[in-house]
Amino acid sequence: MADKKKKNFRDLPDEDLRKELGGLSKSLHGLRTQTVTSTVENKSLFRAQRRDIARILTELRARELKAPKPAPKPAAAAVPAASKPAAPAPAAKAPKKKAAAKP
Repeated sequence: MADKKKKNFRDLPDEDLRKELGGLSKSLHGLRTQTVTSTVENKSLFRAQRRDIARILTELRARELKAPKPAPKPAAAAVPAASKPAAPAPAAKAPKKKAAAKP
């Protein structure tokens, strides 16, 4: 397994990662279809493609978390709470009566 090279997804831009993800998903679906209709020659492709999909999703999520978050909106733009209609309070339920124990 040391001779196999892992694909380095960190160097690819987001657009290319999404294209690669779509291609791998379609390819994996094709493999699943092929197992139903005929035999698959190389069953290790399932594992390799699932892992590549996981690597891409992990990299996309890491980039998403690393990206700067948008600044919160100023308080003046928010609608004041007094102008919103208040939600009605839920009605209190009466406790259920317990049946008397028969002797």
